[in-house]
Amino acid sequence: MYGSNHQIPQQRLPLSRKNKKWREQCVEAFIGISRFGLSERKSFLKSLYDYYNGVIDETDYKHVLKPYGKRRENFPSKLKNYPIIKPIIDLLAGEKSKRPINFTVTVKNGDAISKKEEEKKKKVMSAMLKIFAQELEGSDKTDTGLPQKVAEQFEMSYVDRRAVQGQNALNYIMQNEEI
Repeated sequence: MYGSNHQIPQQRLPLSRKNKKWREQCVEAFIGISRFGLSERKSFLKSLYDYYNGVIDETDYKHVLKPYGKRRENFPSKLKNYPIIKPIIDLLAGEKSKRPINFTVTVKNGDAISKKEEEKKKKVMSAMLKIFAQELEGSDKTDTGLPQKVAEQFEMSYVDRRAVQGQNALNYIMQNEEI
């Protein structure tokens, strides 16, 4: 019954015409559509798994085995499996399981640079206000190179708080979900 009817009933109907039969037709249609796509995907994945295990589907090679659409009686070759991909996949799968998972979260939004520049401006202005306050007090220890030092320090140590939150969330998920 499922999979035979892929026709979705008309959806733009008044509520008074959406009866039990209409609802059942909708459910059957959606189940039919979903099973159809799933079986194609399953068969494709199964064929890939078979190729990995050395099982060859000769229909995929009919253009080689039957050139010009005919089977040759004196065809000199037979399709033979040489497992060249299985060891490579096994090696990569083994390496991947031993490889540490080191993800780093970065901020790539268009406003990331402007936010960084705003923060830098605030830090430099704060340093300038500090110098100005020292000048007003008449202090002899005024460091006029302070804004430049603050800007350099900021460039070396700035981390966007969104990246920190993302990294903390990722670390939490990795640890608690045992990924």
